[in-house]
Amino acid sequence: MIDSLRVAQIINNILSNAVKFTRVGEIAVAISLSEQSLDFCFTDTGEGMSPELLENVFNPFVQADSSIARRYGGTGLGLAIVHDLLQVMGGKISIESTLGKGTTIQVMIPHQRVRHYPDHIEGVTVCYSGTNRSVQAWLAIWSGQQTLCSCTSKNNCIAIWDDALPEGMDTSSDLHVVLRKALPTFRTRDEQSIAISSEPFFADLLYDILVNAHEEVAGERVIPDALKGRILVAEDNPINQLVIRRQLVSLGLAVEVVNDGCEAYERIKMDPECCDLLITDCHMPHLDGYELVHQLRETIPAFADKAIIGCTAEDSRITAEKALAFGFDEILYKPYGLSRLHQLLSKYLPSSEPLSEEGESGILTWWDQYDANDAIMLVDVYIDTMSSDLEQLRLAQHDPSTLHHIAHRIKGGASAVGEENVYRCAKALEALTESEGAAYTESFECLVTLLEHTLVAAKQWLMKNKG
Repeated sequence: MIDSLRVAQIINNILSNAVKFTRVGEIAVAISLSEQSLDFCFTDTGEGMSPELLENVFNPFVQADSSIARRYGGTGLGLAIVHDLLQVMGGKISIESTLGKGTTIQVMIPHQRVRHYPDHIEGVTVCYSGTNRSVQAWLAIWSGQQTLCSCTSKNNCIAIWDDALPEGMDTSSDLHVVLRKALPTFRTRDEQSIAISSEPFFADLLYDILVNAHEEVAGERVIPDALKGRILVAEDNPINQLVIRRQLVSLGLAVEVVNDGCEAYERIKMDPECCDLLITDCHMPHLDGYELVHQLRETIPAFADKAIIGCTAEDSRITAEKALAFGFDEILYKPYGLSRLHQLLSKYLPSSEPLSEEGESGILTWWDQYDANDAIMLVDVYIDTMSSDLEQLRLAQHDPSTLHHIAHRIKGGASAVGEENVYRCAKALEALTESEGAAYTESFECLVTLLEHTLVAAKQWLMKNKG
């Protein structure tokens, strides 16, 4: 993982200098990635630097000739900023320059390689004869197969097609996945197949389908053991509150939910034995999860031995290090499933009797995965929350800061209930800025359209099912 904001600052400063001081010739950038570092080489045919200037190039208090500032609108002091940023990141910078000939700058940024996927998924055969190279590469890694052309067995076979299911296809495969270029949503499902976007292609979306298909096709769905304990949850999003309460209750746990960090702190201060474990969102108004944990560890000794799990959508090394420094025991990255929640909780809570399995087949909309009462409550809250967010989203189209905040909130609510299409579109919009033109407009319109569609469907379902 790498701090992308600082990397962007470094690149922008170096290229800004190169453009500023290169009137003729060219500017070239070479990038390479190794196991330990991300390396850049910037070369230009610009003014270059004298030995005297080169010796002090990283000193912000030593300026170049004032005539340079007049001619080029600056003195190249951005390199001092680059040097300081790289020191913070543990990186290095070296410069070679000849006056009148140009400059070469080499930058090394250390990184931590993160493996998001195992080497391959056991027990499933994948058939893909399409032409998408990205899909071919990922499937070869996940499936462990050198060739992906045919299913030789009628069991545990996943067939993946480009654009559409072909006529006269072999229907013996257990699951069909269709990669479609012009898909209005990132994922759809019908009785015959699951369709996902190929342009853009999301590797994690296909991976999730393969993993879930493996569990269902191979008949190896694991029913988690019930747990014993009392959980206090600090969460400001109403949808997230309902979802996590339902998940925890389904695991046999007693649950109390509060609305933010201040309420959680006061509850524990009043009775440190009110819970066996705390789950808190990391980003909340009034008192966020990080400061809540810090205050609990510092001021309430009776709570010092209790486990605390933080919830966040920010999956990065920096987040993990920050959580550890503030006193979290674990981080639960959103979106997460019941099995991952159970996996973390079982480290700190004793088991009870096994839970009974509930049928989960035929899920076509996100509320179909919940029982009737829970679904009605969730859909009701979803309509209220998302209707408000949709109205604010429209008003904030040309206010990037507000739009980023709203998209993040929508992403959190969608991931909580399992509305995957809305989640992915909100995530895409959150990562863009208005300066990115067509992609920004397309993501904005995609999210608005998806919200309108899901709200209509949710309202229709609620009218039929709410007494």
